[in-house]
Amino acid sequence: MTVMKVTPRGNSKRGERFWLALGDFITQRPALVLALAAAVAVFAAISAGRLRPQSTLDAMLVEGVPACDAMARIMRDFHVMDELLVIVTAPAGRDDGTTVGSLLSFAERFAAAFDQSDELSQLCERVIFRESPDVAAFVENEMIPHGLYYVDDQTLSDIRARLTPHEMREQISRAVSALSAPGIGGGSVGRLAARDPLGLRDFLPDLAPPVSASSDGYRFSSDRTSLLIRLPGKRPVSDLEYARALTQAAQRTADEVNSDGLEIQLTGGYAIAAASERAIRSDMIRSVTVSLLLLQSLFLLVYRHVFCFPIAVAPVALGILAGFGVFAVFSTHLTPLTAVTGAVLAGLGIDYSIHYLSHYENRRAAGDDDLAAARQALRDIGPTLANACGTSLIGFLAITQSNVAALREFALVGTLGLAGALI
Repeated sequence: MTVMKVTPRGNSKRGERFWLALGDFITQRPALVLALAAAVAVFAAISAGRLRPQSTLDAMLVEGVPACDAMARIMRDFHVMDELLVIVTAPAGRDDGTTVGSLLSFAERFAAAFDQSDELSQLCERVIFRESPDVAAFVENEMIPHGLYYVDDQTLSDIRARLTPHEMREQISRAVSALSAPGIGGGSVGRLAARDPLGLRDFLPDLAPPVSASSDGYRFSSDRTSLLIRLPGKRPVSDLEYARALTQAAQRTADEVNSDGLEIQLTGGYAIAAASERAIRSDMIRSVTVSLLLLQSLFLLVYRHVFCFPIAVAPVALGILAGFGVFAVFSTHLTPLTAVTGAVLAGLGIDYSIHYLSHYENRRAAGDDDLAAARQALRDIGPTLANACGTSLIGFLAITQSNVAALREFALVGTLGLAGALI
């Protein structure tokens, strides 16, 4: 491969002497250089081993904005939507009159297993599958009769429009038709039309009691083939590790007590957070793995030598590891965005090795021996690589001015890793 030599303007004799001296030091003391590299690798591995994934989403919010600060406090200190929801459903086609009984029996076994499990008891407060009679009484006796006080301005405006003479006559006419229809007048539709001839209940759909039609306090679906079980958590949904532990414990307990072959679904804030946590981890592993495989394929296609890629990627991997190790001195937590920096740095840092190998091979083809080719390649390409790395570092450093902590950490790790790859 023929590579054009690029020499930046202002590359003085003093600069050439520096790169030649550096080349002499590296080529004449390989044992010392490798020993230093090994020491850096040990330090970086020990330091980076302290890193843990960030367990909350606070770092993804903009700092200094009152609304974001308040949201971070709500996620941290208040139990808003901090529930794991377990939906138990009878298998399709089962209609033998025992569906409700099997659902309630499962709920009771699940609650009993919860009381006996130290792990689950420590993770959540209690198991709720039946609403307190006081809640249903409040909704039925207070919220529904006084529904006008719970609607928004738009809904209130629509209600006023319904109460005009023309609209009232239309609604009453429809109610009379419903009452006089064969087979309907004495049914539930007819009774509802008689109690609410103006159809005002249409404007209060969200104020229905949060229980089943029979007011027994259980949260059944409309066809009574599914039952909702709630598990209030003890920590906020934004705590990803806690969400994963609670979801796994609930799933395991539900499987153990499911002796009737019921369908179990987990949803709610904790289940979604746990799925997000798994996606973050898998993205980290997949991004790095795919990056390495594609780079290996590219090297085989271009250089047609299986050992070119390991030689080229080794210093890059060491530099990235060193960058994470230095970062771990200041912080022991990685945000999801920072965790995938390695794949980005591998794609950027490998360019330095490619340029160096190309110049080295060009020198070898010109007749230089191994040491001379390595020394001259460093002199030829060193200033250019340093300048190229400098421009990339400027881009990373600009991101460090962001008000989002996750972006600042991403930029800091990128800066340290890319500088390490160059070195």
